[in-house]
Amino acid sequence: MRPLLTEVVTSDDRPHTARAEFESIRSKRLLPTWKLFAGFAGLLIGFAWTWVGYVSTRDYTRSIESAQKSADNLSLAFAQQVALRVELVDRILLEIASRLGEDPAFDLGRWTARNPAAMDRVLDLVVIASGSSARASSDQEERRPSAEEGELFRILTAPDAPGLAVSRRSVDRATGRGIVRVGRALGQAGIVAAVVEADTLLSHGSRIDVGTKGIVSISAGDGTLTARLPAPRMPQGLLSETWLASSRTLSASERCSIGRSSLDGIARIVCTHEVPNAPLAATVALAMDETSADFAASRRNYYVWALFFSFGAAAFALHFFFREKRMEQFARALADSEGHLREQGIALTTTLDSVAEGIALFGPDDRLKLLNRRGYDLLAIPRTAEEEQWHLIQILEWQIAQGHFEEFPPGTPVQRLIDEQYGGLGLKHSLPVFARHRADGCVLEIRTYPSKDGGTTRTYTDVTERERTARALETAKEAAEAGNRAKTEFVATMSHEIRTPLNGVLGMASLLSDTPLDDRQRHYVGTIRRCGDALLSIVDDILDFSKLEAGRIDLEHIPFETSEVARSVSDILEPKAAEKGLAITYSEDVDFPKRSCGDPNRLRQVLWNLVGNALKFTDEGWISIEATVVKGPDGPRLRYSVSDTGIGIPEEARHRLFRQFEQTDPSVSRRFGGTGLGLAIVRRIVEAFGGELGVVSETGKGSTFWFEIPHVEPSSSDQEAAQAEDALPAGRRILVVEDNGINQEVAHALLTKLGHDVVLASGGPEALERIREGRFDLVLMDLNMPLMDGYETARAIRESAGENAEVPIVATTADASLEARERCLAAGMQGFVSKPFDIARLKAALSGGEVPPPPAATDGDAPLVDAGRLAELRDQLGAKLLAHLAEEFAAEASELPAGVAGTAEEMARSVHNLRGSAANLGLVRTVALCDDLKAVIEAGADPAEALAATLAAARESAGVLAASALAEAA
Repeated sequence: MRPLLTEVVTSDDRPHTARAEFESIRSKRLLPTWKLFAGFAGLLIGFAWTWVGYVSTRDYTRSIESAQKSADNLSLAFAQQVALRVELVDRILLEIASRLGEDPAFDLGRWTARNPAAMDRVLDLVVIASGSSARASSDQEERRPSAEEGELFRILTAPDAPGLAVSRRSVDRATGRGIVRVGRALGQAGIVAAVVEADTLLSHGSRIDVGTKGIVSISAGDGTLTARLPAPRMPQGLLSETWLASSRTLSASERCSIGRSSLDGIARIVCTHEVPNAPLAATVALAMDETSADFAASRRNYYVWALFFSFGAAAFALHFFFREKRMEQFARALADSEGHLREQGIALTTTLDSVAEGIALFGPDDRLKLLNRRGYDLLAIPRTAEEEQWHLIQILEWQIAQGHFEEFPPGTPVQRLIDEQYGGLGLKHSLPVFARHRADGCVLEIRTYPSKDGGTTRTYTDVTERERTARALETAKEAAEAGNRAKTEFVATMSHEIRTPLNGVLGMASLLSDTPLDDRQRHYVGTIRRCGDALLSIVDDILDFSKLEAGRIDLEHIPFETSEVARSVSDILEPKAAEKGLAITYSEDVDFPKRSCGDPNRLRQVLWNLVGNALKFTDEGWISIEATVVKGPDGPRLRYSVSDTGIGIPEEARHRLFRQFEQTDPSVSRRFGGTGLGLAIVRRIVEAFGGELGVVSETGKGSTFWFEIPHVEPSSSDQEAAQAEDALPAGRRILVVEDNGINQEVAHALLTKLGHDVVLASGGPEALERIREGRFDLVLMDLNMPLMDGYETARAIRESAGENAEVPIVATTADASLEARERCLAAGMQGFVSKPFDIARLKAALSGGEVPPPPAATDGDAPLVDAGRLAELRDQLGAKLLAHLAEEFAAEASELPAGVAGTAEEMARSVHNLRGSAANLGLVRTVALCDDLKAVIEAGADPAEALAATLAAARESAGVLAASALAEAA
């Protein structure tokens, strides 16, 4: 019985029991109980707030005393300034009184006119002789005194009258401004008074800084306001401002107190001083909230620090409170957790023993710590291995000794097994997943996982049945693939076997048509040719579809001219369309890409089938090919549409269009022929491009077949290669060694177009003669030549002592095998270019770069002419030279029967020459038939049938070449 899993793992991965954890926490307790910490925290909080209260009171008292001193000093200074203003007015009054005493008839108006500086300080001067007569300096007319003037007269003529008196504030009716009257007695003659604007007494008060809420005011002896800054928000007139005393008084001075204004209700520190030598009082009041602003900021800081201190003390107490509670809860849960852990250990052991996989735990030292029951069954080791903590080496030694390993018999050193399966370093370096085959046939899948503690976990799964099923499925898959291959090979073989005699029939019919025949015989021969062509088209479709169905479609990814593909199809089929009185047109959008990357030959095959179908089902009207660019889900797409004015397709039959071996109606097959494979092939190719295909049709009016394929911009490497090729230096002197006349002309025309000086040699001896005559920059060497082949000629050049001994030699041949390449290198050649010739291969050979591979070999299922190759020849050679080559090829083909009738070497030479010419001109069917003819000759069979088929294809191909050249010239 294995021990129960009663350990827990802490964050530092050190195992210890729950009781040890509890004892560790209890040993860390610093004080006996949380209550003591709570009391201590309360004392700290109380002390903090007591200190805050004391400091706040102290700072408040200091701020009030400082503000009171400031207000008292400002009030005193203000009273002295008001006294100076009153003294200036009093001097004017004394001057007037003196003049009146000297001259009772003193003219007050004339004096004011002569003393304008004195009148700047007062608004008017009034002499009041009695309580009922007054005369002002402004108009010199007698009038009755105003109420304020009468009151001033009464005060100054009283027995205990003061020397100077000031009236209450009143409103000047003319200006609406507040004024006061300052008067002085004239003895028995009455009084003289000066009318002064009340606010001029405050001229110095406006310069006193009392803050935004402070007050500067002057009041009369009875408490009414004479002037105030700021002015009260109420009409001008008699006002008095009283101060509601607060609960706090200032003991430092009786002149100052704290009160709230009766006019605006703002609490202020108010200080008042009597104006010397005048019955006025000057008051300065500072707002409490402004004078104590610094104190308020300090008090807020004190409160914040006190709050932080209080929270910290409370958190300190709460920490110990919760710590104590946690320890109590842990103590109560200790017994429950140990019991629960024991139950979990039992449950884990039961679970591990019930799973279908073997599970083993190994420590960092590769010793066994745990193995479930299934693990013991699969490993077949003693039940004491876990208790004794066997090492991995002990387990492997036991298993080897018991013959458990199929590949390690008993007696094998255990170190060999460790080296092979564990890299010689132990479990940590084992393969994550591997299979172990036991001697009894059992297969174990072993997975290894690293553990956090540095050990490993292993699982063992019996996958014997799964392996047997996988082997059975693989065997069935191989059998199915073999059957599919056999079917494909059978179809290809049968197509080839059918095509060979069929080509013979067509060839003989073609030869027969060139003999004198009457009309009935010529009709019979034409019927044979039409039926043969139809049957050959069916065989080609079946073979092409069988290759697509078997997945033997490989798309190229090369740059190509998008317009050239469609134009080549249109140009080749245009003569056939002209026979039916139809016109084929091609158009493209202005933004249609000029170049793209993909497989131009497969794209051309799709267009060929669609345009061919349009020709088949259209008797009058036109056929158009349109190219546009559209936006697809994966980027821009090339969209081609082929439209016709043919018979159209019924809506109920359109869903069968792209199925193999099906047509829209049986009558269509009887009338137009065909297998129903053309559109199925088109669909497979378009799907291989990753595109889509569709049709829009109306019965009796025509159809439009369209397809879209992804547009791939040529990569920078493609562009750079093209630019590098275009940048090749011209003016090289090149020797072309070639025994085939057509190949000579093609190579000469292409190299001349690239700007090089070309010298031709028809064989090895002539090449050596040209080498001795002058220097060359490059030699293009045909390998298969009479008298002296290319290998011998290259070795002779290398062995010569002239300046051309090291000239670069590039082989040109239709044999692209590895053996041929090795022979070329052994003969001293530097490069290898496969026929047929084209601009791309010649440029690559001249630049020393990688030469593009030749076109894929055909099985005879290709069309009569490679449309792409034909378009290239028209562009590169021109219509005139192409027509000339067509004539030469026809002449060369007519000489084939004579060559075949000769010796075996002459027969092989004639077929080889014709094949080379056909390959260079893109006549793919003639190339395939030449290969068939060569095989028949090598087998010693009668070549008549194969010869006829080859001649027929060659003549028809020459006609297509000539027609294409004429169309280009037109």
